[in-house]
Amino acid sequence: MAKLGLPPPPIIVDLADLPIVTLAPGTTLMRIYDPRSTYRPRPRGFRANGPRLRFDHHRGAAAGSVILPADDPDRAVYYAAFTLSGAVVEVFGDARVIERGSFRVVSSTLREAMDVLDLRADAAMRAGVLAAIGSVEQRDVTQAWARYFYETYPAVGGLLYANAHNGEDALALFERVRPVIDRARQVVIRLARPDMEERLLRIAARTGMIVV
Repeated sequence: MAKLGLPPPPIIVDLADLPIVTLAPGTTLMRIYDPRSTYRPRPRGFRANGPRLRFDHHRGAAAGSVILPADDPDRAVYYAAFTLSGAVVEVFGDARVIERGSFRVVSSTLREAMDVLDLRADAAMRAGVLAAIGSVEQRDVTQAWARYFYETYPAVGGLLYANAHNGEDALALFERVRPVIDRARQVVIRLARPDMEERLLRIAARTGMIVV
């Protein structure tokens, strides 16, 4: 298996062939968050502290050759999926336990288009990287690529990738598209709402997870 190295790409990327996907108005994004967690996330909130997760593009705080999470006033990230199951596995997939508790699910239906860089399958190679970027464990490497894409392509609003848990499409959006998320039509409900139970149980059955 080919190894995912650090940026820049080992090839010259043809900008005319850059794999851009436009998310059209009417596209719905799903996100699950816990308003009681450390950073008090909100339905439209982008996290400015990082890097912590796969495609965090924050600059962080340097500690020798290691970049530690820190507040970055200029960079923030918003993770989302296109389906409830995609959002569920991104949040609960590692533990394999869907904890309803205080979690919320927010549906954001875009009113405006946004462009994202496609890092799935063949498109990843056209972007100069491997499709495995969505699943490798080396977060320092994937975060370096996120910073590279963010800094190299200022018109790109985020990254589209296949998540590591079940391969569904997922998004890491940069703060430059915050206005698009702010103006999206949003619906927020409790994950513990009774009418959500059947949907969560179906997801759990497909993925080998449990619901608590």
